[in-house]
Amino acid sequence: MQNGHRLIQSGIITRAARYIIVGGSVNAGLYALYLMLTSWVLLPPLAATSIVYATGVILTYLGNALWAFQRSRSHLDSVWRYIAVYFLGYLVQAGTLVSLTELTPVPHQFAQLLAMVAAAASIFVLLNFWVFGSKQAHTEQQ
Repeated sequence: MQNGHRLIQSGIITRAARYIIVGGSVNAGLYALYLMLTSWVLLPPLAATSIVYATGVILTYLGNALWAFQRSRSHLDSVWRYIAVYFLGYLVQAGTLVSLTELTPVPHQFAQLLAMVAAAASIFVLLNFWVFGSKQAHTEQQ
């Protein structure tokens, strides 16, 4: 139970809940956009996920920086880290999507959902500890 208490004190549960709220609301709309791009515009899944992903980076930055993680770095310092993390997240998402659609019989619509979850998990860890957490953790220790 001591580990649970430490997680609560560190604020990681609050940050995770807020990250889920920001990401969940934005990603629900982005998934609908993905379905429209692949169904109506007839874009290939990888092209659609690329457009959707870039849109998501822009839409989630302020929600994550100002509310979910309550950034302690300047925008200038955190935005380049944020972009780097989301680039890595894009590689996870695109890699998962391509792997599932090329190597398994999983339909691209379901593969996209799985890819979004895989990317979101890796992004949360990096946002928490590298983008917004490092300076914050240092400040809390003083």
